[in-house]
Amino acid sequence: MIDECKRMEYLTIDRQEIVMEETRKTKYSLLACLLMSMTITG
Repeated sequence: MIDECKRMEYLTIDRQEIVMEETRKTKYSLLACLLMSMTITG
């Protein structure tokens, strides 16, 4: 799960200037990922 987050983060940084809408989608996914990991740890 956390590896998935890191990969998404990398993709977001890599393609940020290319496709804005996909970046937005990825950011939402990252946010969900973050919430999930926070729920698991805390």
